[in-house]
Order: sequence, then C-alpha cells, then structure tokens
Amino acid sequence: MGHYALVGGDKTFWVAYGTPKTVALCVYDIDGGTLKGKWSPWYIDGDAKNTGSETLTGPASLDGDFKITAGKSPTTGAEYTGTVTIKPAEIVGATDDAKPYLLTWTFGDIKVYGIGIKSGKQLFVASAQVLI
Repeated sequence: MGHYALVGGDKTFWVAYGTPKTVALCVYDIDGGTLKGKWSPWYIDGDAKNTGSETLTGPASLDGDFKITAGKSPTTGAEYTGTVTIKPAEIVGATDDAKPYLLTWTFGDIKVYGIGIKSGKQLFVASAQVLI
C-alpha cells in the first residue's frame, strides 16, 4: 500500500510492503509531543470507513513512551488504548531528512512492531497489523 504526500514542497510516495493480510501504513502529523495518525490497513479500498486513527502524546523528541489518547480501529471503529514506544534507529546512511525510528505498540500482553521514517513534520510508519 502507499501514501502520496507533499513534504517540504517535494512530492513523496511512502510504501508499506508485506505478505498478504499482515501490513498497515500509518501517517502521523507531528505537533511537538502530539502525533495524530491515519491508519491504512492492507485491505484499503478507498472507503474512508476502512481507515483508522490514532493520537499519541509523549516526548517532543520522539524518543520514549507515548500514550494512545485516542484510537479508532479500521472497519469496526472500535476505540482502543495502549502505549507506543518510539526510539530513534541507528541505520548507516540515515540523515536528518529521513530519520528512522523503531516503534512498539503495547496492548496488554500484545506487542506490535513497526519501523518509521520522519520527514519534515510527518512520521510514516509500516507495521504488522493487529485488529483491535
């Protein structure tokens, strides 16, 4: 799946790729320590009801634990809560223009892992999909 966006005046296309029924892409808008994201699951078909949303609050540095203050699951619209740990990733060749991050969502005993790239005031994240 992919997401087209203008980032700093540049045309960008971000992609999440995985085996069928396993991947989701979230695009977060960053405002200090608040991230507001829109989830597109593997089965996105253009219908807005099949997207989810998530708002996180935590450190403006994007390094630490974030609380899910508002979460809405794709398709069902079910609300959920949990935490997300975001840590900068040390990847050779990465620059501040496309800084990589590792993410871990925790929902009780369930953990979901993802990787993201920060570009401008957006964080583009690909992760395994869990329906809540």
